[in-house]
Amino acid sequence: MDGMLTNSNTRDALLMAAYAAERRAFTRPVIREAFRRRGLWPFDPKLMQANVRDNLGMVEIGETPEEAARSAAAAVIQATQERVADARGRFTGGRAVVQRGVVHSPFMFLEKHRQALAEEAQKRQDKADRSAARATKKAGKERERADKAAARELRRGRMCRVKEHRGGKA
Repeated sequence: MDGMLTNSNTRDALLMAAYAAERRAFTRPVIREAFRRRGLWPFDPKLMQANVRDNLGMVEIGETPEEAARSAAAAVIQATQERVADARGRFTGGRAVVQRGVVHSPFMFLEKHRQALAEEAQKRQDKADRSAARATKKAGKERERADKAAARELRRGRMCRVKEHRGGKA
């Protein structure tokens, strides 16, 4: 709209509006207050770490990030060792494949570990569902057999309990 009113290019009008908004928003007191609030000036390492933890969604547990990474990696390694000990009776073969040129962090291993646990839980749930379906089907078949036996008893003749009446006039 400004471009049409001032007879200038629309792109130039957009840049002028952005420049004006920037000049109004980024004043000296606003910048100073933002730096102070985030712990940049004067430098406050505790406040800065708290802000980083809040932004990353980390919980305060009183340990350094290195210790947190070590404990997380130790948990994954321990779970892997337990899984290997469980499967020691079976023979497993294969090769480990690691991508080259990729930074591997303990957090990626944690995510893979969580996915593996979720897949195992899903398999157990599917197995339980199949087992419940089989039990329901088996109970239905037993009920059907009982109904057929009762119907067979009703079709037997009164005089002769051995023969079964199958219809007809006699």
